[in-house]
Amino acid sequence: MKHTETFKVRFSESDHRARVTPVALYDYFQEAAIAHGDAVGMTPQALAERGFAWVLTRIHIQFLRFPSRREIVNVETWGSNLRGLYAVREWIAGGESGDIAARGTSRWVLIDLARKRAIRLPEFIRELYGEHEGRAIDDLFEKESPPCEPEHERHFHVRMSDLDTNRHANSACYIDWCLESVPDSIAREFVPESIELTYKKESILGDAIRAGSREEAPRGDGLRRFFHAIWRESDGALLSAGRSRWRALAGAAFATRPSP
Repeated sequence: MKHTETFKVRFSESDHRARVTPVALYDYFQEAAIAHGDAVGMTPQALAERGFAWVLTRIHIQFLRFPSRREIVNVETWGSNLRGLYAVREWIAGGESGDIAARGTSRWVLIDLARKRAIRLPEFIRELYGEHEGRAIDDLFEKESPPCEPEHERHFHVRMSDLDTNRHANSACYIDWCLESVPDSIAREFVPESIELTYKKESILGDAIRAGSREEAPRGDGLRRFFHAIWRESDGALLSAGRSRWRALAGAAFATRPSP
């Protein structure tokens, strides 16, 4: 069974170019997934009452374009595999004209809350959601990106507003922290074309976070590529690792204030 949700890009979700931000687009993906669960009677609360919770382990998003403020974005989502240990969820975001703005695929595990460990997917999950053939991105999640030795770093703290209903930093925070860790010159003159992340550990309120990036060697195609890693500063635990790819902005770059 596929499910579709419709969004309008708000001012608070747009950047200096009046385009939706990568994190806001991912938030649309999250909202569509939750709405899909609501539609089949499996809200987060209903799942918790059965003693389970979903945990994201991998995400891969491709950004083809960033819709403008007030533009309508339709997000279609479905489960392409709901068997064994992993559930795979797909997304396609498109404009009113039917073009594709972004694609995403993800891998999840179902956690038994009492035993605090992943379990094989119960039959009721597939019965409720249904499976739909076809992938948004053909990614088998076989190869993880290694943690990088960072050339560039940013530091963050997990805020109350970062927490989800599991009281962990929402998965969108990890995407935001990675994208924020690239050099300012990249953020001004390029936009993300893709991001891939592996989620390894949760972070909670008050955690000090270190997000780092290291650029890969250029390949002569005009794209900039970065490895990413996120650590918890208190114990050095690796929370996430991944990579991103960036393409040059068309037209003028972001204007910066001249030095006095």
